Amino acid sequence: MSADSQVRVKVYQLDKDTNWTDRGTGFCTLEDCQGIPHLSVVAENGASQLLLDCVVQKGEVYQLQECRILVLQCASNSANQLDAPGWPAVHIATLIVWTEPSGEDMALSFQEQEGCQSILNQIHEFDRLLKEHTLDQSKQPVGIELPAPSMGNLDEVERTIIECNKTVALRDQLVLFITHESYLDQLRDLHETCEELEAVEELHTIYSIIRHILLLNDSSIFECIIRDDNIIGVAGMLEYDPLSPVKPGTYRDFLRYQSHFEEIVPFEDPEIEDRIHQSFRLQYLKDVVLAQMIDEGMLSAINAGLFYNHAQIANYIHHTPAFADKLFGIIRRHENPKKMHGVVQFVRQYFAMTKNFPVAYRLGLFRSLSQHGLFAVFEYTLQQGDRALRVVGADMLMSMLDQDRMLVRSYMLDQQSQAHKEPTLLELIIQGLQGDECPEIQHTCREAMRILLDTVGPPFESMDMSTDLMAGTMAEKETDDFLGMFYDTQAERLLAPLLRLTP
Repeated sequence: MSADSQVRVKVYQLDKDTNWTDRGTGFCTLEDCQGIPHLSVVAENGASQLLLDCVVQKGEVYQLQECRILVLQCASNSANQLDAPGWPAVHIATLIVWTEPSGEDMALSFQEQEGCQSILNQIHEFDRLLKEHTLDQSKQPVGIELPAPSMGNLDEVERTIIECNKTVALRDQLVLFITHESYLDQLRDLHETCEELEAVEELHTIYSIIRHILLLNDSSIFECIIRDDNIIGVAGMLEYDPLSPVKPGTYRDFLRYQSHFEEIVPFEDPEIEDRIHQSFRLQYLKDVVLAQMIDEGMLSAINAGLFYNHAQIANYIHHTPAFADKLFGIIRRHENPKKMHGVVQFVRQYFAMTKNFPVAYRLGLFRSLSQHGLFAVFEYTLQQGDRALRVVGADMLMSMLDQDRMLVRSYMLDQQSQAHKEPTLLELIIQGLQGDECPEIQHTCREAMRILLDTVGPPFESMDMSTDLMAGTMAEKETDDFLGMFYDTQAERLLAPLLRLTP
């Protein structure tokens, strides 16, 4: 394939210090390698060096991101000056970001928007064909069948599952059988019978059977298990581990009676509510029920399910402005403290949920929420008498600063330019540093001030090939504006304890 027919890109990888490392510039293609699509980038220097070669993943893994392009305007009296007061900008979608199964955050920065969209369309087409193939496969006759479980053949069922797990082909057929033939329903009914008869040996064998089913490490199995009609029954089976038993009913009672779903603002989409319930159940299985048996394969399958559900939930919030307006409106209107605390916990869980997303994607989510009142949550928490609530607010603010210092500075600059009766966010940070009785909050506020006053560029900078210089100029101007505002209005307040010590 000629270079003219390929797509020119830059390849970036996020290092352990959360800095994007430039791995080089080359030409990107999506190629079929023995039926497996590979996303490849060959260096443009003609040496056939492979900058990237990764298997295309299924699901909504690849996210399209916008790059902010500054439009520089020359003042009439000088070609070397920028028009005041601000620089206009346009947003062009030229970035694809994703996370590899091994955990690395990757990004492709495209020279042309058309090329970016072309590659993304090819990825989506692959995902569509894969789903169609999976659907067709599920309609095919299943080659492996398990006998209907009974108290007399449980050992046979267990042996068959263990044997099928030794080869990929048999394992895939077994997964299809279990997920499409309601086999978990049959096991659940038999388990209930064994409990009524107090057949301890059979209950231990059923535990072993469900354990080996889980060790198939297939996401379809977990999707089946966490359904409303299966989760309680499976939790009950997992209570009978002969080596580490728990009191019968422990897991089931927690899922039935002790876990409560509270909506601060109603979700209008029933599917999103289902995703929330599924995520909770997966997390409970991971952290509690399966903690002693989990291996890398099982952990990968559970994390894949959590990632997919979290992405669906985040996308809903991101693309439903009315939801964010109602949520943060509770803080702005100073509604009852219980609901306001609920908003804080929601935002806290949202931050935790998105921590494994690609950095560029998280930036987009945070910036979207900031337009609807996210910063009001930080200001509310930092003024509360409840120490735990202040700690939560300070931690969330630090998370925001680590991700997008420019956004926080921009908010503070806008806030300072407006008349206000309440303390600004910057003033609250200084108050926390100087006077909070909690050492943890003092430390967090000190770190926040260090990041805000740091003149070194943020780790996540523009990855667009043609606008790095413009983005750098914008970052420098933003830094200068913030530092100017700080030294004019807040430096004396921050340095007051030191100034009082000087004669």
